[in-house]
Amino acid sequence: MVYILTRFFSTVLHTFSFNKRSLRFISGKRLVKVLIYYPLFTVLFVINRMFLLLDEIFFPFYRRTSVSNAVFIIGIPRSATTFLFTEMTSHNRNFHSFKLWELLFAPSISQKYFLLTVIGIDRLLGRPLLRLSFKIDNLLFGRLKGIHTMGFSLPEEDEVLFLYNLTSLYFWYFFPEVKSMDDYLNFDDKVPDRIKRKIMSFYYRCVQRHNYVFDRKGKRYFLSKNPTFVPKMAAVAHRFPEARFLYPLRSPFSTIPSTISLNAWIYRSFTRLPESYPLAEQTREMILKWYIMADNT
Repeated sequence: MVYILTRFFSTVLHTFSFNKRSLRFISGKRLVKVLIYYPLFTVLFVINRMFLLLDEIFFPFYRRTSVSNAVFIIGIPRSATTFLFTEMTSHNRNFHSFKLWELLFAPSISQKYFLLTVIGIDRLLGRPLLRLSFKIDNLLFGRLKGIHTMGFSLPEEDEVLFLYNLTSLYFWYFFPEVKSMDDYLNFDDKVPDRIKRKIMSFYYRCVQRHNYVFDRKGKRYFLSKNPTFVPKMAAVAHRFPEARFLYPLRSPFSTIPSTISLNAWIYRSFTRLPESYPLAEQTREMILKWYIMADNT
């Protein structure tokens, strides 16, 4: 845990930069985003970690839940993994996966049961909350249409779960250029084995919780899709030895420019951009390295 906390707090200490060419330059936009997202994340982190701990008291038998039927879609960013994921999750008799509401507000078993009860009551009342959630989806995620369809009731990348053990690659978008994140960009090669096991065990327990509620008898396949799993593909395979892996392959001549463009769009959400496509060279090198890692795994 010291390894993880050291890197996380080192990252947080570099929230701002006085270099005007940095994506972390202390601009007005950057300051506003920090004042919004830091309290939101802190509240979400504390509440979810508390309920995850309570699972060990009230639902200890969830650890017996099988995760043998699992399929992981792992591919380089912008290689049609979302398209494949959407197509497969539409066959819900065969597959089940995390939805965004579960990832954000209900990683624990008790939270899942509570929100499922709310969803059931909402269904009896004519689904007013569901309709409200669609409006919120349009407000929060409407700009992502054509890039990555998102919604609270839609399946989503479960990389979100790693936010709750402070190791998610999503932090990279909020803390670009911070070297303390580099180990996670090269997870299989750089993270010590003992730490890998702890990180992957946390994720495994989260999947067990999901299966405990939604597919306790293991009649369907658990489906996960994460381009960010490329650098930890070997660790995932080791923790889920019976899982199947799907690796959509697309030319780097297509994925690299598309990823650079997408990253610029995401960076713009958190700060002002010093140039149109920041960190383009670093992104190109990272993607090429991920191709090699995936090929060697």
